[in-house]
Amino acid sequence: MLRNRTSLLFLCLALLITTGCGGDATGPGGDPLPPGDDVTGPGNDPADPTDPGGDEPTQPVTCAIVDGNLMSARVDGAPFCATAITDAPLVPGFRQIAGFSAEGDMLHLVIPLSAGNFDLGSPEGIGGSYVPTTEENTTYLTIGENGNITITELSPTRAKGTFEFTALGYHQQTGNALGSQVIVTEGVFDAALTAP
Repeated sequence: MLRNRTSLLFLCLALLITTGCGGDATGPGGDPLPPGDDVTGPGNDPADPTDPGGDEPTQPVTCAIVDGNLMSARVDGAPFCATAITDAPLVPGFRQIAGFSAEGDMLHLVIPLSAGNFDLGSPEGIGGSYVPTTEENTTYLTIGENGNITITELSPTRAKGTFEFTALGYHQQTGNALGSQVIVTEGVFDAALTAP
C-alpha cells in the first residue's frame, strides 16, 4: 500500500515539475552555446551514419554548467544535458532534483538527505523518472530496486552524486503500464539546494 502511494506521489511530482522550468545553456562568459556544443564531441553520435565513432566506446557526456548546476546522463545511449535544474524539499529526509533538456525532456530524482550509495526503493521513496517530450502522455518511472543513486557530497546548500536506473513507461493520465522502458546510465548531478 505504501509503495503504491509513493509511486503515485512520485508520478504526480514529476508531472508538476514539467510545467514550469526553462533556461539556456551557456559557456564561459555567459555566451549561449551553439546546438550540440554542450552535449558531445565528434565520434559520439550513434544516430549519425556519417559519424566516424562507429563501434568505439562512447565518450563521457559533457554538458555545460548552468547557473552553477549540472545534470547529465545517457538515456538509452543518447546524451542528456540539463539546461535548467530545479530542486525542492519533499517529505522529511528526502529532496527532489529535476533537470530539463533544451528539448524539454526531464530527468527527475528523489534523493535521501544523507551521503552514501542507495538502491532505488531502499529506503522506500528513493527513485528516478524520465519524461520525454517525444512521447505524449508518457512518464518513465522506477518501480522497486532497478538502479542506484550515490550521494558523494551533501551539505545544506548542495548535493552532488551519480545515478543509473531502468524506468518503465506509464501513461500519465491513466497510470497504465505501457510495456516500454528506458535505461539511464552515466548520470551525474551537482545541484544547489534551496532552503526548505
